[in-house]
This record gives sequence, structure tokens and C-alpha cells, in this order.
Amino acid sequence: MIAFQEVPSPVPAMRAWLGIRYGFSFVITHESRCGAGYEGYTGYTASWKNRALDIALGAAYPANRIDGGPWTHFKDAQRACEVTLKQLVKRN
Repeated sequence: MIAFQEVPSPVPAMRAWLGIRYGFSFVITHESRCGAGYEGYTGYTASWKNRALDIALGAAYPANRIDGGPWTHFKDAQRACEVTLKQLVKRN
């Protein structure tokens, strides 16, 4: 199971949680149309990155958004991350 911890968000009025498991990092954010620059739906979105690839390339690359969001509940976004992690581990 991925353990998520809330982290400071670089964007005002947006909350973010980070979880790392098996070399993959997952970020869940709560977005709202009220915040600066938001145009989408209110809810939780999720993305993932392969941390080893960042190290190998020597630079950060864009995260991969997990399809299905935005979700109404944090647990739904967390579940999507768990499903994605299982697929990534199976692939590698």
C-alpha cells in the first residue's frame, strides 16, 4: 500500500499528497475551479513518475496523469494509484 503524506503545494489554494513505493512516486492533488489558473473540474487528480528514470536522465521529466479523475473522494484517487502501481510493477 502506498502511504501518502501531505506536502506543501507550490500553488496557493491547492492541496497535495505524495507517496513513494517501489521507486515510483505518486502525487494526488485536490484542484478547485476557485484557484488561480484552474479551468477543470473540482476534485482529486493523480499522477505518477518513475524516480529511477529521473536519475538516469539527469533531469526531471513530466509526470504521467492517471486516467479516471478527477475523483470526488481522496480514497478513490488513492485506489487509482494502487491499481496503477500494480500494473507498473507487473510490467517491470
